[in-house]
Amino acid sequence: EFNDADVEKMAAAWPHLVQLKIFSRYTQEHEWVDPQVHLYTLWNFAERCRGLCNLEMRVDARVDGPFTPPDGTTRPGLLSLDRICLFLSPCTAPTHVAEFLNRAFPCLTKFYAGVSKAVDSGSQVWSEVREALP
Repeated sequence: EFNDADVEKMAAAWPHLVQLKIFSRYTQEHEWVDPQVHLYTLWNFAERCRGLCNLEMRVDARVDGPFTPPDGTTRPGLLSLDRICLFLSPCTAPTHVAEFLNRAFPCLTKFYAGVSKAVDSGSQVWSEVREALP
């Protein structure tokens, strides 16, 4: 599994990235391995990969509070990204998660997360996030 530092390196190394799809692995019992990338780390893509249009990866969206950009920037988020899929990412604090997504990726038109017929874990929280997005 890759982690926050790996995402920071990817964003710095690939400023012209257009699409990124990373699929997580299951355990032998077909359970998800907890993601080591935290939701707020995706800010690196918003800041550095200004042409990114599609992002698909699991993250740990269990946040404790609102997002504060590391450099205090007021720059708009990534306007090119209109599609994000976070699969069955663990999630808490739907208001903070939605606020972050709105700030980092203000032009989202397609958002997918937390819905599975086989696994219902977290789908209610992600429904609340989805409702809070424009």
